[in-house]
Amino acid sequence: MAKSTQTSTTTTKPAEWQMPYLSYGASEAQKLYGRPLLYYPGSTIAGFTPTQLQAQGLLKARSLGGSPVTVAAQSELARTLSGGYLSPESNPYLAGYVQKGLESVLPSLDTSAVAAGRYGSGAWGQMRGRAAADVASNIYGQAYESERNRQAGALQLAPGIAEMDVSDLLRLGAVGSEEQAMEQAKIDEAMNRWEFGQMEPWQRLTNLINLVSGDYGGVSTAVARGK
Repeated sequence: MAKSTQTSTTTTKPAEWQMPYLSYGASEAQKLYGRPLLYYPGSTIAGFTPTQLQAQGLLKARSLGGSPVTVAAQSELARTLSGGYLSPESNPYLAGYVQKGLESVLPSLDTSAVAAGRYGSGAWGQMRGRAAADVASNIYGQAYESERNRQAGALQLAPGIAEMDVSDLLRLGAVGSEEQAMEQAKIDEAMNRWEFGQMEPWQRLTNLINLVSGDYGGVSTAVARGK
């Protein structure tokens, strides 16, 4: 004997109070789905500020032309290495100092020679020559050593002095970077507002669906077999 089979279908629906909201939500979702999202229409990158452009131009010019302080230091170093200061003639004041030194030494020698009866003799001439040489060597040597020390110090200071020019330009560039950062912050804020406006309808729709969530209903089928 064949067994009988019974099939029952149960259909459930959302609550009556849910129906208007669900219908409205589905309609709005269809509208939003058909509307494409737009990318922010403005520029998203802050360009170089006038201050930055000025700093870049000055740095480029300095890089290509070099610092006048560095050029002067290089010229001084080349002159030093080539022996340009070895000659006493490089200092126009030394001859005057030597003359004053001779005037303070030779008269006393002449007086002593006269008293000894050797004035005008060969010994007197040699004595005067040695005294003059000692005076000149002492003055020229001290002046030369002092000048060399000053020039060596100047050569050591020159790179740092030249770098000060670049440091000023870099500080100018840093001010420009702060200005650029502020402009970027303004752009980011405008982009956030734009994106909020784009997504706000979707967020409202999501909030609506969440508020009316529950048993939306459905269809279920049950099959029972007889004996």
